[in-house]
Amino acid sequence: MSPKTPDRDAYRAAPVQYGHEAGIAMIFASGGMEHWGMGIVVSPRHVLTCAHVVDAALQRNEHSAEPPLSGAVVEVSFPLTPGSGRYNATVAFWSGPHPAGIDLALLTLNADAPRAAGRAILADLPMATDSEVRLNIYGVADNKRTGGHIAAFLRGNVAIQQDGGADRLLDQIDAAGAPGAFIEPGYSGAAVYDMHQRAVVGMVIARATGGLRTAYILPTATIVEKIPNIPHERRYLPDSFGRHFTIYATVFLALALAHFMAERSGEDTIFRLISFGGNHKILSGFFGMHIIAIFMPPLLYLLWRFARSFREHEWWQRLPSFGHIGSPLRPTARSVTAGVTLVVLVLAPLYMLGHFLKEFHTSGKVYIDTGAFGFNADALAASGQDCDLCSVRYCTVDGVWLYNFASPQKSQAGAYWNNAYHYGDRSKVPCGAAGSRSGSVTFFPLLQPIVLWLLTAVCVVLASKLLLRVFLSPRGRSWCYSGAQTSLQQLNPSNQPSV
Repeated sequence: MSPKTPDRDAYRAAPVQYGHEAGIAMIFASGGMEHWGMGIVVSPRHVLTCAHVVDAALQRNEHSAEPPLSGAVVEVSFPLTPGSGRYNATVAFWSGPHPAGIDLALLTLNADAPRAAGRAILADLPMATDSEVRLNIYGVADNKRTGGHIAAFLRGNVAIQQDGGADRLLDQIDAAGAPGAFIEPGYSGAAVYDMHQRAVVGMVIARATGGLRTAYILPTATIVEKIPNIPHERRYLPDSFGRHFTIYATVFLALALAHFMAERSGEDTIFRLISFGGNHKILSGFFGMHIIAIFMPPLLYLLWRFARSFREHEWWQRLPSFGHIGSPLRPTARSVTAGVTLVVLVLAPLYMLGHFLKEFHTSGKVYIDTGAFGFNADALAASGQDCDLCSVRYCTVDGVWLYNFASPQKSQAGAYWNNAYHYGDRSKVPCGAAGSRSGSVTFFPLLQPIVLWLLTAVCVVLASKLLLRVFLSPRGRSWCYSGAQTSLQQLNPSNQPSV
C-alpha cells in the first residue's frame, strides 16, 4: 500500500497543535494499516520513537542489535492533524532495544511534517524537586482507531540492574486517579508531557507486568545525552525562581520609578517619600541613576537565564510571568504580556538610566571641602562661586568637574576620600531649613563616572543579549540531524517488557 497523499488544503487551515497535543505522531509499516507505536515530532523533518517500534514496523526481531538497513522505510502519520496523510521516514540515529542499546531511534521524514501537527519541546529538568509531577500521555492502543489521553504521576528514578555491574536509570510513572485507561501496547514512543513545566520530559518505552498501573519512560536527559544537538531545553532554574524574580523586579521597578518621578516632578511630590534624594530633584536623579546601574544587570541576567531555559518556546513564552510567586516556573501566556514585560523591565529602565546620565552631566555641581584644599570659602563666594557658608564649607571651584580634580592651595596636600568632594546643588536648600543643609552627597570624581559608564555598558550588553535570546527563532524550526546512522555500543539486558 502506497502512502496516502497529504491533503495540503485540509491541514494548511487547521489550527497548530500546542502544549500536550503538539508533535504527536504514529508509526506504521510501509503500506500497512496497523500502527506499531507512537512518535514525537522534534523538528519539521525528525521524529523520535523507540527502536523496538521501528523493528516491529519493519517486521524485524524486536530485540535486534543491528540497525536497520540503509534505506529501510517506515511510515509516519499525525493523528491529531486530519487530512495530513502519511510520510515516508528512514532511520537517522539508532540505539537498539535492550540489551543492544537504550531503545531509541530518530527518523528523518521525506518532507516537512505538517505545521498544524506542531512540534514537541523536549526539556531536561535537573533542578526539578516535585516528586508527584502531573503528566499527560497521548497514545493509540493496538488494533484501535481512537486514541486517548492518559493522566499519570512522575514518581522518580528507577535503577535497572544490568550484567557487568552497570545500572541504567529510567523514570517511573504511575496512573493518576481512579482505575481506568493506562499505558497499553501501542503506546511505545509516546511523548510524556509535564503539565506544569509545559514540555516533554520523556518517552514511553515499557510497562510493568502483573497488572500494575506502572510504566517506565526514557527521560529527556538520556535522549539528549545520546543525541546532544537535538533541540531541547535545559532548565537550570530552581522552583523558587518565580518568587525571587517577582520580588526583586518589583522592588527594583518601584525604586526606579519613584526616583524618576521625583526627579521629574520636583519638590513636594509623593514620590519623595520613597526617593533617597527626598524632594531634591538633582539628588533623586543621582540616586536613581545608581539604583538602575547597579541593580539592573542582575535583573537582566535573571531574564536572560529564563529565556535560555525556554529557548524552544515561542518568543513570548521566553519571559517569566511577572507576579507569579508559586512553583513551578510559568512563562508569560500572551505576546502582549511579554511585550509589556520587556517595555517595563528592560526598555523603560534603560531610558531612565540614559535620562539620569544626561542630567548627571548637565544639572549638578561638584563641590570641594575648602578646608581640605586650602581655599577660603568666603573669598570663593565673593568671586561668584556657589558656596555653602551655613555649616560645612563646600564650594564650587573653576575647573573642577565630574572628571577633574581640585588643585590644593597653600601647600595643602588635598584629599580624595572622606567627603573631599560632593555632588548636587546646595543652593537649592536655604540656610533657614530645619537641620543642616544637605543638597549634596559624597562624590568621587573620575572614578565614579567611569564605574557608572561601565555599569551602563553592562546593562546595554545584557539587554541586547536578552532581546536576541527572546526573539531568536527556536533551533527546532530548522534543525537537521547530521550524524550518520549509528549503532551504539551494546548495553546489558533489561527485563522490562516493551509496550
